[in-house]
Amino acid sequence: MKNPPERTDIYPSESLDDARILEIGNRLKAGETCVIPTETVYGLAANGLLSAAIQKIYTAKGRPADNPLILHVDSPQRVQAIVTDISDDAKTLMRTFWPGPLTLIFHKQAHVPDAVTGGLDSVAVRMPAHPLTLKLIQAADVPLAAPSANRSGRPSSTRFSHVYDDLNGRVDMIIDDGDSPIGIESTVVDCTGEHPAILRPGQIDQAALEMVLKKNVPYATHTHGAPKSPGVKYGHYQPKGDVELCLGEDAQVHAYLAAKEFDAKRRIIASLEWADQYPSLPVTPLGSIHDFNSIMKTLYATLRQMDDEKVETIYLVAHPSWPESLLDRMKKAANHHVKTFENEA
Repeated sequence: MKNPPERTDIYPSESLDDARILEIGNRLKAGETCVIPTETVYGLAANGLLSAAIQKIYTAKGRPADNPLILHVDSPQRVQAIVTDISDDAKTLMRTFWPGPLTLIFHKQAHVPDAVTGGLDSVAVRMPAHPLTLKLIQAADVPLAAPSANRSGRPSSTRFSHVYDDLNGRVDMIIDDGDSPIGIESTVVDCTGEHPAILRPGQIDQAALEMVLKKNVPYATHTHGAPKSPGVKYGHYQPKGDVELCLGEDAQVHAYLAAKEFDAKRRIIASLEWADQYPSLPVTPLGSIHDFNSIMKTLYATLRQMDDEKVETIYLVAHPSWPESLLDRMKKAANHHVKTFENEA
């Protein structure tokens, strides 16, 4: 890493008074980097209008240069200074879901650096639902570019310990705010065309978007060139071990896994209910299928736990009916190595 920070300043969030928040905001505006909390996952923030600061993000993460970043704003009004037009659909989505875990893609104004957009003429923008982060953006008085605060390709950071392990000594500042409330990244909707389209699923799902807009909001398919959204083109959310995603009915998946030999380096990750149903297998439980938010919140932390325990082979167990946001992250964690069990009619 070229010219790493001399040290990383660590700030517990409860210690941040108005004077310290203003200091951090000024440092961000001047070009320093800071890991900030959001309601989704931790973000690695820098001045989104300063190319040199944005390059520090790419360097710290080891992130491909054509993978665009999201600009975080503290109000819908700030969006007008960085995009060329805001459609009626985009205004409706902003009014309904902001602040919150929804990122919108707009055509950018010329002064938005290409380093933010991966060279595209569009820019991703979000207003996070985290009071401290909104204060930091206001203090910096610029949009903050902030991808997930992890080394590129690794599971996103939802705990301070994840951030510290990945980025201590590689960034200027880290804010410790405990665990992230949601645990997966925002939904991304492309608003640059005639009709909105989903680029990345998240907690705000297709049904919620369609109910608000009163129209079909399809999933867009990335085919070639630079992606409009982060989390679309490259490998993401992957632990060090090999991951296979097993999709199907409980009994079918159990029969498949029960035939395998397990040792300390092989593990199953599944819901609490699956773990309880098959206690003879080495299962690390996620949350309950009666509360998918609990699974979202623990997925990345559990994948990182596998690294800590030096697990080399991981079987992720899920059902095709699970939320698309969860299945998307699981498929990417498995590098799309998916074994599907068809229903037996």
